Amino acid sequence: MSTPVWKWLSRVFGFRLQGNEQRDNPKRCPGRSGHTSVCIGENLLVWGGYRDDEHSPYQDERYLSPMEIWVYNADMDCWTSRKCTVPEGDSLTPVGTSGACSVLILPYWYIVGGHTGFGNINHVWRLNVQTFEWEFVRTSEPGLSPRDKFTAWAYEQRIYCFGGFGIHPRGSGLHNHGVFIEDETEMAGFNRGWNNQLLILDTVSFEWLNPKCHGPLPSARAAHSAVLLGDKVYIFGGRHGVHRLNDLHCLDLKSLTWSGELNAAGPLPEGRSWHTMSDIGDNRLLLFGGFSQDQRPLDDVWLLDMAHLQWTLLSPGNGHPRLWHTASVTSSGTVLVFGGCKNNILSPQHRSRFSGSVIKFEVQPKRLDRLCMHAVFRHRKKTRAEWELLPVEMQKWLAEKKQVEKELRNLRGKISYSGFTNVSLSGSQRPDEGS
Repeated sequence: MSTPVWKWLSRVFGFRLQGNEQRDNPKRCPGRSGHTSVCIGENLLVWGGYRDDEHSPYQDERYLSPMEIWVYNADMDCWTSRKCTVPEGDSLTPVGTSGACSVLILPYWYIVGGHTGFGNINHVWRLNVQTFEWEFVRTSEPGLSPRDKFTAWAYEQRIYCFGGFGIHPRGSGLHNHGVFIEDETEMAGFNRGWNNQLLILDTVSFEWLNPKCHGPLPSARAAHSAVLLGDKVYIFGGRHGVHRLNDLHCLDLKSLTWSGELNAAGPLPEGRSWHTMSDIGDNRLLLFGGFSQDQRPLDDVWLLDMAHLQWTLLSPGNGHPRLWHTASVTSSGTVLVFGGCKNNILSPQHRSRFSGSVIKFEVQPKRLDRLCMHAVFRHRKKTRAEWELLPVEMQKWLAEKKQVEKELRNLRGKISYSGFTNVSLSGSQRPDEGS
């Protein structure tokens, strides 16, 4: 008897997945921006974000369901959706959010802050990825002030948050260290702006800390990127006032000391916000996309070699511009870019065009056994009679791949192909089927 797809996904996750599986949506994960994502093994989990309401004649924004998680499996190239729950008797649920940050501290996926239909929030939720059950995390007060478009990372069971755009922390959160720059273009009464605070949430005591850092702090900013490498985190770019930045900073997490701006060799990427930067191993970071100073969506790809502190332009453009997307790295080292906006998101004259496709950056060759298995399945009409001669694990993989194909035909509301663009460091790519 064939293995159901949800059981196959359970094995890939390494967890026992529970909860309800959505069966009535005939499409793959809807395009969006401002969402958050994380990889567990070869699976990409996507939550939140927003898109334009296609049923409205105006450019109305619609926050996507906070009770739904979409899961993309990079090996099978398919989507499934999961319905989330809350503890029995608990009426409190997350709200639709954009610009939130997330970190994975297994078995929990923590979601912090963001922007909702009624403004910025500082809520902390965590999703148990074994049960897909939400839990509201009650933290110490004062804590993080309401904000979005900040960065967050996990280090030694703590969640570190830096920067962002939101309400002045003096009236709503910890404010001993860091600066706040008010956005003078905002309507009177909003009093929102940029900050360069570092805040830490202890996930054991759930206490917020606002430590004093050493060294020259980066300027206040939002929509920047942050990547953790060992005991150090690297901050790049973002928006500060009317400027989109291209500066690089390092924070030593052992001593909480900022480096000041790092002077990397090579041509520098232009200033940008809403980009992504990913750890691709061997002390290298991959920068992709974003929003330029002159409000262009970017599609350039850069490599930052941390051993030599040098930038290299890998591709001036791949034909698939993205901003306010996400980029997550699978266990095999593939960078999965999902969603984002493909045009000027701030233009009042045009609807935003949100992507629902996956871009795969292959930063290293696939394992030979995986290449062989995909080739065997692709030519299954010729090879099927000899599958029983293969090792048992390969037979299982091929049978499960065949089951996915069957469910694609018979239960299209349950699972759907992604449509993806495959980009290698040499620039070869598969045509974008879903953008």
